[in-house]
Amino acid sequence: LIFDPISSNLAAAFDSKTLTWTKVSTAFKKNPVYECSLALLPDGFVFYTDPDITEIYNPNTFEWYTAGKPTTDLYKPAEMGPSILRPDGTVFVTGKNGNSSIFDSRKGIWYPGPTFMTPLNNPCSFSETAAAVLPNGNVLTVCNDIYNSGDIYWYEFDGKDYHSVTSRPPTSPQATSQLHVIVLPTGEILQCSISNYVDIYTPSPTTIRGFEESWRPVVTYAPLEVGRGGTYKIEGVLFNGMTQGAMFGDDYQGACNYPLLRLTDLKSMYVYYCRTHDHSKMAVASYDPVFTYFDVPIDQPLGNFTLEVVANGIPSIPQNITVLAFPVPTVESTGSPSAAPVVTQSYLLCGMGAWQSIVTVHCPGAAVVTAVEFADFGLPIGSCGNFSTESSCTASNSNYVVSTACVGKNACSILASTDVFGEPCPFVYNKRLYFQLVCTDMPSSKPTTSPTQTPSTASPTYSVTGTPSAPTFSATIHPTFGYVECGMEWEGSSATVSCPTNYSIAQVNFVSFGTPSGTCGSYQLGQCNSVHSHSVVSGLCLGQQSCSVLASNENFLGDPCGGTGKWLYLQVTCFPTAPSLGLPSV
Repeated sequence: LIFDPISSNLAAAFDSKTLTWTKVSTAFKKNPVYECSLALLPDGFVFYTDPDITEIYNPNTFEWYTAGKPTTDLYKPAEMGPSILRPDGTVFVTGKNGNSSIFDSRKGIWYPGPTFMTPLNNPCSFSETAAAVLPNGNVLTVCNDIYNSGDIYWYEFDGKDYHSVTSRPPTSPQATSQLHVIVLPTGEILQCSISNYVDIYTPSPTTIRGFEESWRPVVTYAPLEVGRGGTYKIEGVLFNGMTQGAMFGDDYQGACNYPLLRLTDLKSMYVYYCRTHDHSKMAVASYDPVFTYFDVPIDQPLGNFTLEVVANGIPSIPQNITVLAFPVPTVESTGSPSAAPVVTQSYLLCGMGAWQSIVTVHCPGAAVVTAVEFADFGLPIGSCGNFSTESSCTASNSNYVVSTACVGKNACSILASTDVFGEPCPFVYNKRLYFQLVCTDMPSSKPTTSPTQTPSTASPTYSVTGTPSAPTFSATIHPTFGYVECGMEWEGSSATVSCPTNYSIAQVNFVSFGTPSGTCGSYQLGQCNSVHSHSVVSGLCLGQQSCSVLASNENFLGDPCGGTGKWLYLQVTCFPTAPSLGLPSV
C-alpha cells in the first residue's frame, strides 16, 4: 500500500504483514499525486502519469524514477482519464480533451493514441471516467461530449483504434464522473451510478471468448472433494489476471485483479461462487506460482460440480469437484495426519499442446511425477506411449524444462513457447510440445482430477481421518476405469462424443481444428491447427455425458489456415459421473 498525499511529494509504503511504514524516497519524484492516474504494471511497479511527466515506483527499492511524458496533450483544461493496463503490456491513457497516449511498459516508451470524437464530431471528454478491460484485451470506456456535457458515449479501444458502441445503457447518468464499472466473471461489464440502477454491457461472443490461452488462469492444485462450511487452499498461476480489470480517472480506483472461484452444477448447470481470501500475491501478468483460499457456503447444494478460477472474465479450464455435507480434511504437500497413505501404483501421463498454449497435466489421486520419459518442443510426432522426435526441429532443453516444472509434483503447467524453450527452428509456425511422464503414488501428495489410466484389478484401501466434527472411518475404493471416446468431422459439420451411462467427460486428451491426422488413440497435429482448439472443446464438453462441437472458423475464433479445408478431431476420456474418496454422507 502506497500513501501519497496530494499536497506534497512526501510518500510512505505500508507493509500489511508487518504492519509497518517505510518512507519512500522522493528524490526523483517531480509532482505530487494530484489530477493524475495510476496503474499496476506486470513487474509489480506502479505507473503514475499526469500531463507533464510519467513516474514509476519501484516497490523493491522504495524509489520513484521518471519515464518520459505522454506524446499527446491530455490536459485541457484539467482532469485526467484512466490509465489502464492491457494484456499486451501497454498502458492506455486518456485525457479530458479526447486525446489518448499509449505507454509500452516493456520498452519504456510512449507513442500517440487516437483522438476520440463523438457522433457530433466534437472531442470526447475523459474527465473522471471509467474504463474496463474486456476478455479479448479491448478497453471499454466512456466519455462526455466536450461541448455538450449531458451526452454520454461508449467506445471499445482495440489497441490501435476506437469503435463506437451503438447501444447505450438505459439508466446512465449525464456525467461520466457519476458512474463506475467492474468486470463480471462472465466477461460482461457491470455499470453502476448514483441513480441507484445498474446496467450490464454484454460484448460479442468472439470478444468474451477471444482471450489468448496464455492469459487463462491455470489451476495446479485443487481438492477433489470439499464440504459445506469448509475453507480450502487452491494453487496455480495467473489467479490475478493479466490486468487490473477496471479503473477510473484521477479520483477513484476500482481494480478487480483478484480470483473468483466458480462452481457449476453438472446436473442443473446452476452457477455458484465461493468467497476467496488471503491471496498470496496481487501481481498481474505474473506466471509466478500463487495460492488463495476459498470458503464453501454453509448452504451450498451437494453433488458434482466443475470448478473454475476466474480472473477478470477469463476462466481456468474446468475441473471436477464434489461437494459433501460436512467439511473435508485438507491435504497439504508437507504431509499431515489427514494426508492420503501410500498406494503402490504407477501411471502413464501425457501432455500435448500447440504453440503458445499452456499444457496442464494432473497425476491421478495422490500420485506425483517421478520420471520424464519423453519431452520435445519442436515437431514431435506420435501418440501417447509412442512419441518420437523430428531431428530437424527439437529444443535440446525440452527434458530439462519439463523435469524442472513437473518432477515431484502432482500437477504441472508448461507454456509451449519459444520464450520458455528457445527457438529450435525459426520460421516454422506449427511447433508443439509433447511430453510423457510417469506418475507414482506417494505419501502426503495432493489429490487432483484423474486423467486416463490403465485399469487396475486392485482395490486399495484408504484410511481417512476426519475433522473433529466428522467421524473417523475406513473406506474401500474401487479403481476408476476410464473410457476413451473419439470424434471426427469435416468443416461445417459437428463432431459428437458420448460417454456411457453414468459417465461424463473428465479430460480432453487431443483436439485439433485444422489438418490433423491419424486414428482414435493415435491422433497427430498437422501443419494447420487452431490455437483455440483445446479451450473451445474443454469449455463445451468437460463435465458433460455427451457434447457436439461445430467444426467452423466462427466456433474456433478465426480461420487457422485460409483457403484450406479443415477437420475437427477430438479424443476425450470418460470417468464415472460421481468420483469419490468414499466419504460417507452425513
